[in-house]
Amino acid sequence: MSTKHIRTDASLLTTRTGFLPYGLVIAPALITGLLSYLSESYVIFSILGIIWALIFPTFISLAYLRLSREEPYTFHTFFVDEAHSNGRRYVLAAFFKEVYLLGWTLLFIIPGIVMQIAYVLSPYLLKDNPDLTANESIALSSKLMNGHKWRYVGLYLSIMALPMVLIALTPLFFTAFFASALVAYSPPFWAILFFIFFILTAFSGFVLALRAAPRLHFATALFYEQMDK
Repeated sequence: MSTKHIRTDASLLTTRTGFLPYGLVIAPALITGLLSYLSESYVIFSILGIIWALIFPTFISLAYLRLSREEPYTFHTFFVDEAHSNGRRYVLAAFFKEVYLLGWTLLFIIPGIVMQIAYVLSPYLLKDNPDLTANESIALSSKLMNGHKWRYVGLYLSIMALPMVLIALTPLFFTAFFASALVAYSPPFWAILFFIFFILTAFSGFVLALRAAPRLHFATALFYEQMDK
């Protein structure tokens, strides 16, 4: 299956499954914001953040895999039953993956990015192979991605490039607006223009990122299904 076909099928799945894919993107962001608001202690917030980072990204990825396979899906059958049967393996794999990525990133940022791509299939492998240990799933993911990393990068950028560019431009336009507003001899036209660009890039970047995130999760799941055959 080509990158174009994966992207098309991911878009169809996003449309077909209704609001749920968007809820799986929005809910973690809301919970993160709520934890930040309720945690008066930085230490408590950091601990909660680590626990959150180790548990939920894997479960969310697997939720999209389940949706892409049109398997029955309820909160209890997936989050509760799945956590009971495989939660320990998922958490261990996420922990080891973050440790390895930290080590690669400390060497240089490029190896960290490369290995982030190499480990992307680990959650799916754990779900479909109950006998795999956490470390074995990471090693197998890295092996399967040999020769396919650039293809995944192309898939990722074909979905996320525009939102990433707009989000990157947002602080630049805000800085330009702020600088123009502070300079006494600068015409107000430039400050107004930069402010409009700031609002447009912030809003459009947020909307496009929200639209693209479920498609990326579905596309990654479909990428795995093809790699696993």
